[in-house]
Amino acid sequence: MLQYIKSMLPRLNRVIGWADIKKHPQEDFVCVFGHTSYFDGLLAIIFYSYIQFNLCVIGNPGLKAWYYTPVRSLLNIIIAPRNENKSNNTTYKIANEYDVMRKANRKKNDESNILFISPKGSTKKMPWRSGYYYIAKQLGLRIFPFIYNTSTRVTEFGEPVDPNTMTLEECTINLQGQIAKHNVVNNINAEYEIVCNDCPYEAFCCFDFCCISLLSFVPYLCALLYEGNYYLFASCLSAVVGAWKYHMDKEGTIYANTNFNLFITYQKMEAYYCSSIMGVHFLYMFMTRGLSMTFYILITTGYLFYYMSTPRGKDEFRGKYVIAHSFYHILFGITAFSMLGY
Repeated sequence: MLQYIKSMLPRLNRVIGWADIKKHPQEDFVCVFGHTSYFDGLLAIIFYSYIQFNLCVIGNPGLKAWYYTPVRSLLNIIIAPRNENKSNNTTYKIANEYDVMRKANRKKNDESNILFISPKGSTKKMPWRSGYYYIAKQLGLRIFPFIYNTSTRVTEFGEPVDPNTMTLEECTINLQGQIAKHNVVNNINAEYEIVCNDCPYEAFCCFDFCCISLLSFVPYLCALLYEGNYYLFASCLSAVVGAWKYHMDKEGTIYANTNFNLFITYQKMEAYYCSSIMGVHFLYMFMTRGLSMTFYILITTGYLFYYMSTPRGKDEFRGKYVIAHSFYHILFGITAFSMLGY
């Protein structure tokens, strides 16, 4: 059963649109990554199915819970002790346990052995701990960063660092610098400054959910056309098409590097135009048909999702949460249809 699940994971990866890892180091190594969300683990499991290697993961004590049984069955996991129970020889014990596991794997196959570690040991915004460095140093292994970009859906292994020739600080700065060039799952929880100019959406799908969610306006458009409200239909269609183009252009970020003023202007134009069209439709329906309590509940909820999905001021680091923004689209599509009173 587990082998069947593992064989199906590459198909899941193709569905959600992530590119395959083209190459990976042909050696045993320690691998670190930017751990900002539990979805990181999902990505790791999916990519594990693509590459032939012996993977071992250092996990926190929470992985002992019964609902993590399928994960423990798929992966070799070394449970790290809780912070309050850690001692000076904790890294020594973990390294020894992994070394025993690595030697056992050598007798079974010739595949590379990878020790997967989250240096901070949490999804929260916290500084990296030193354990990853001393474990790699004791094992005599190089450290590679596992790099993934949630904007481009590309994954790769970065350039390695050698703990035997570099200090802890040098290794940490080098590895974080490589990871920081790409958007992670949740940029807010990154313990380093993200220096990536790609769209900061936290997207896993091979399609832009914001674009797909705009289809929720189709019933409203069809109803307007059926009733013969051609001017309202044309204006609403223009707003939907404009919003679609805007999201296909990754919220204008495709212009951020070449023309920053255009990037800012593009965002304002899309927001002002769509808002004005919505205002005209709301006012027209209020004057001609009246608006129900359902409309007010839906529009209030929709604006709540919009507030949750939009950066405040210049806070581009926060990003726009694609799921929240998409539900804003969906709720406003339903809101628009509710104005017709069907």
